[in-house]
Parts: sequence; C-alpha cells; structure tokens
Amino acid sequence: MRSEYKIITTALLIIIIFGIAPSLICSDWEWFSRSGSLLVIYGVYITWKDYKGKMNESFSRVARAMSGKHNNELQDIRENTNGVINTSIAEDKENDSFYDELDILKEFKISRIKAYEIIEFLIIALGTIVWGYGNLINEIANNTP
Repeated sequence: MRSEYKIITTALLIIIIFGIAPSLICSDWEWFSRSGSLLVIYGVYITWKDYKGKMNESFSRVARAMSGKHNNELQDIRENTNGVINTSIAEDKENDSFYDELDILKEFKISRIKAYEIIEFLIIALGTIVWGYGNLINEIANNTP
C-alpha cells in the first residue's frame, strides 16, 4: 500500500475509532470533538516524520542510478553547476534521453511532494475543525424534535 493511502486510512481510523464509535455508543458527540485533537496530533506527527525528505532521498538515488548510464553527461553538468543538477544548461542536448529522464523524474518528484503537502494540510485542517466544532453535532442531536 502506498504511504499516502496509509496516512489517509490511519486518519479515518482515528476519527472512526476514537470519535464516531464512542459518540454513537455513549450518545455524546463530545468524543467526536476530542478525536479532532488526536487527528491534529497525527497531522503534526506525519509532518515531523518528513515523508518528503525520504522522497527526496529516493529520487536522488534514482538520479544517481540513471547517471551510471549517462556518466559523461552527468559529469559535464556537475562541473558546470558545482554539483547541482540543472537541466537548463543542456539546451543544446535537448534530444538526449538523459535530460528527458531527469525532467520526468523531477516532475514526478514535485507532484508526489505536492500530494503529501496537500494530505498533511487537509489532515491538520480537518482535525482542527473537528476539534473546534465537533461537539456541535451533540447540540444538533439534542435539539431535534
């Protein structure tokens, strides 16, 4: 299972196990509100765990593996950019597959990191909303005729 699905599944389990289930059992939606605080703690934890940093390491390893196939081109890039991979200096080699592969890898890396940033934000935001307003379900439930 991909790690972003594990993160989302864990967040849902936190809400269900520590929020919805006790609220239904006790007929008190304060439990649901309290589960929001746990969700915020979980959001902070996944931010602290730094999945994005691990992704950066993985993508760097893939780039190094690709470089074995294109060692001469990579050496040229390192000499011209002080070790920083920059595909813009290779405009005269646009047709070279190495630079195409690096561009594809870079786009994929950016999209994956953005996905994690969105997931982190949504978990913390949802946890904050549930924590702050989750008890209003109790008010609504008690005021219905």
